[in-house]
Amino acid sequence: MSLKASALTRYLSYLAPLVVSHHLSRPILYTENTFFFHCSGEKNRFVISLDDENPRFYLAEEDINVASLESKFLDLLKKEIGNGYLVALGQVNADRVVRFSF
Repeated sequence: MSLKASALTRYLSYLAPLVVSHHLSRPILYTENTFFFHCSGEKNRFVISLDDENPRFYLAEEDINVASLESKFLDLLKKEIGNGYLVALGQVNADRVVRFSF
């Protein structure tokens, strides 16, 4: 089931205070379309799943304790935002597109 733009707005207002102003580090490719990041501050992981049928992102309370798959994209991701400081989360044009500003 797709998330409506208005529900995404509410979800971002809930999630933003939990992850904004934190470092997202040690990216791990858990599956071919799911990334885990360590979120600074506590033992949390930030998950981005780009599953075609059910894309999602959320903060989980467990720390990351898994081996990463290898990919060229992951290598670029580690290089570009390996310890990125998240300054904002927001919607693009009140649509279902989310912008992560580092």
